[in-house]
Amino acid sequence: MVSLSLVLGWIQQHPAMVTLITIGSVGLALLYASLVIVALTRMPADYFVTRRDSAVGPQGHWVRPLMGALARNIAGWILLLLGLVMLVLPGQGILTMLMGLALMDFPGKRWCLLYMLRNRLVNRAIDRVRSKASKPRLIVPRE
Repeated sequence: MVSLSLVLGWIQQHPAMVTLITIGSVGLALLYASLVIVALTRMPADYFVTRRDSAVGPQGHWVRPLMGALARNIAGWILLLLGLVMLVLPGQGILTMLMGLALMDFPGKRWCLLYMLRNRLVNRAIDRVRSKASKPRLIVPRE
């Protein structure tokens, strides 16, 4: 196990590196926070009430929807993993996991999202972000 004195010694020996890491971390946190806000404000209020099925595109085309679904699922897994990491590191871990789950396609997705959204603290945080952007509250069905 690395002792604290070794870590502090490294920090004292590499002040430029520590500064770059700090600036990069703050920059990424700001970028991420802005992306979360944009995603939450662009989501339609009836997202969890209205069914959306995009398995087949217009005129029977299937390649573009398949590629879109693949990209959404990859982005969803990345957000889910980042959210799990943010549960112990600084960041909006639960909201990030919620956004990752919203992007992915899996059995039980709707139940999982609604379970998280019915949490009063999560719902209040989302409503606060949406109200600052003059967007209506998300409609969350009770059962």
